Amino acid sequence: MAGNTRGSAPTPSALRMFLWAGLLVGMLAGCASRSQLYDMWVDPAAQAAPLENLLVIAMTNEEPRRRLWEDEFVARLGEYDTRATPSYRLFTSGVPDTSQITDAIAREGFDGVLVIHRLPSQTKTRYVPGYVTTEPVTRFSYWRRRYVTHYREVLHPSYVEQARVVRRQVEVCSARNGGELIWTGTTETVDPDSPEMVRKEAAAIIVPELARHGVIRPEPSSGRN
Repeated sequence: MAGNTRGSAPTPSALRMFLWAGLLVGMLAGCASRSQLYDMWVDPAAQAAPLENLLVIAMTNEEPRRRLWEDEFVARLGEYDTRATPSYRLFTSGVPDTSQITDAIAREGFDGVLVIHRLPSQTKTRYVPGYVTTEPVTRFSYWRRRYVTHYREVLHPSYVEQARVVRRQVEVCSARNGGELIWTGTTETVDPDSPEMVRKEAAAIIVPELARHGVIRPEPSSGRN
C-alpha cells in the first residue's frame, strides 16, 4: 500500500548505523538464555543455616558427562564461597549409591548433597499468530531524479512451531537433618545448541536461586559478578 514519500535516500552513515544496530540485536538475541526454572520448592527452614560444604553428584553412567556436570556446578558454587566436591573425585568407578554417600558425608564432613538428574526430553508445540507490519520500499525515480520511499503493509502469516525441551532436575539434601530434601527445581532449555549450553545455563540459573533462598551463602565472592 502506497503512503508517504521521502525525497532523498538514506545517507551512507545512516545505513552503517542501521546495519550495526541490526547486528547488535542479533548478537544479543543469540546470547539470551533459553533456559527457565520450573517446579521449584524450598524448605522454609533452609535459611536458618546455609550449607557450606557440598557433595555434587550427576546421576549419569556416562563418565565424561558426569564430570562436566559436576565440575560446572562446583565452579558456580565456588563463586558463592561454598565448598563443593565433585563425586567423581571420590568415586572413580561410577555414581555412588546411598551407603557410599552416607560414608562420604561422615568421612569428609559434607553438610549437604546436590544431585543432578536428567529427565526425559519433551517436544512442545506453540502457535504463533500472524501480524502485519509497515515496511519501507525505496526506489530511484527516473522522473524525479531522486530516491523515493513508499510504505506498504506486509502480512506475516501465522504458523505452528515445535521445539525440543531438554530438562534437568536438581535436588539439594541437608546432611544435618538426616538427608532431608530442602530444595528442588527443574530447568527446561528450549532447542539448545549444544549439551554445553544446557549445562552452563542450568548451573547459572540454579546456583543463584540456592543463594537467594538461603540454601547456600546469599552473596557471591567479592570481586565476582
